[in-house]
Amino acid sequence: MNQLSGTELLVQVARMYYEENLNQQQIARKLNMSRSLVSKLLIKAKNNGIVEIKINPNPIHPFREIEDKLKQGLQLKYVRVVDNGDGTQPNKVSVEAGLYLVSRLPSCKNVVISAGRTTREIANYLVSATSFPNVTFLPASGGIGEIRWDIDSNMICGRIAQQCGGKYRQIHAPIIVDSIEAKEILLEQTFIKEVLESSANADMAVVGIGKGFQKEAMLPLYPSGRSEDYFEHEETIVGDFCYNYFDKDGNVVDCRWNKQLIGLSLDQLRKIPNVVCVAEEVDKAENLYIAAKTKLINSMILDIKVAKKVLNCYSKDLYS
Repeated sequence: MNQLSGTELLVQVARMYYEENLNQQQIARKLNMSRSLVSKLLIKAKNNGIVEIKINPNPIHPFREIEDKLKQGLQLKYVRVVDNGDGTQPNKVSVEAGLYLVSRLPSCKNVVISAGRTTREIANYLVSATSFPNVTFLPASGGIGEIRWDIDSNMICGRIAQQCGGKYRQIHAPIIVDSIEAKEILLEQTFIKEVLESSANADMAVVGIGKGFQKEAMLPLYPSGRSEDYFEHEETIVGDFCYNYFDKDGNVVDCRWNKQLIGLSLDQLRKIPNVVCVAEEVDKAENLYIAAKTKLINSMILDIKVAKKVLNCYSKDLYS
């Protein structure tokens, strides 16, 4: 039997097991003791604080803690945080969003895609080894057309469908019309009505979010060419979600633009089971937080800098 003192023996057995990677039978032979005694000594070494075991649940993914805080605090279904670095290629946020989208397609029939640079980047990086011929990609709003064809929802749906081997449909109407009467007429047209009804009943939506009220950037879309005709209460606008302008409480702003928009409303978007918002720009964080707490979205894929600011918004709100 080994003549070491109690503590010395515990240290030796622990080192042999944890540092030298010997199994319990090998230790028993070397120290001339039973295997059951080695097992008891290892347990005692742990109980006496000689051995401390630290478990890292995911050493490859360093942002698990902030993901859990956002998920629990904002009651979200899914949160993924990545470090996009300095924004050079490849765009890690867009890649991650594409991977998540493909992972959900087996359980989807209809998927809504919003217009914008964010979803365009997802389409650029999306790769799928599997085809999904039963999935249809649908636009969240009418077309922007030649003005910004690269960020048009119809175009992005087509690109993603091509990458995934799925189908897509288009809304053959402009994003904004010049009167409520014109909107009512268009929404009764079968080729528009059916697409919007399918979008409203989609299984999932992948969207971006506006970082503020940038009316002049949309000037070419105003039928009259005068932005002031479409935003009677612009001082209350904090951003847009699928081109619906909303206030600090996540409510749709009372203005001509929202009333004459051809696309899904905020209420319709809230009813989609899984609305995934993707963001890599820090100045979108406050609007992202508003969207999350008012249940416009229930999943997020973010750059770490955006995630930290969203969490900061939540903390301020919680303790204010």
